[in-house]
Amino acid sequence: MQTINAQELKFMWDRGEDFLLVNTLAAADFPKTKIPGAASFPEADPDFVNLVLQRTGSKEKTIVLYGANSACTFAGSAAQKLLDAGFVDVLLYEGGAEEWQAFMKAKRSTVSKW
Repeated sequence: MQTINAQELKFMWDRGEDFLLVNTLAAADFPKTKIPGAASFPEADPDFVNLVLQRTGSKEKTIVLYGANSACTFAGSAAQKLLDAGFVDVLLYEGGAEEWQAFMKAKRSTVSKW
């Protein structure tokens, strides 16, 4: 399973790539862990794979999955479910919401110094 980091995710956005970003945490955690543009499809939902397929319309579309942080196992488990179901372009953003928030905070502080 291919993994990406915050910089690679940002680069995908900057290039205008077509992908679905999925927060795999419980719906109650979504507001505090949302990355802009992300959809909330909890990994624990028994219909997880079908929800993703309904949103993408294809098992060929790039899917980026994330959880709370690098210790969180939800995104990895969700990625395996999608791969087992035949999705072909599944990326795991291992750092999750925690890394994204730190990455964006660092970018803002760098920009503000100019």
